[in-house]
Amino acid sequence: MDGQAYRDLDDARTRIGEFIEVVYNRQRLHSALDYLAPDAYEASLWLQRQETPDAIHSRENCY
Repeated sequence: MDGQAYRDLDDARTRIGEFIEVVYNRQRLHSALDYLAPDAYEASLWLQRQETPDAIHSRENCY
């Protein structure tokens, strides 16, 4: 991870685990989320919920 120096193995495991959870997993694209990052996927869900039910229904019929 960017040439970081770690105190010991436990420090490395902790800091690398935090990096994976906080940075990597939130930025990488997930196939289960239509190849969006989790934050982008959640934002798209929020936008969909803001639409009227008629708009959502008509979009579902387009596919």
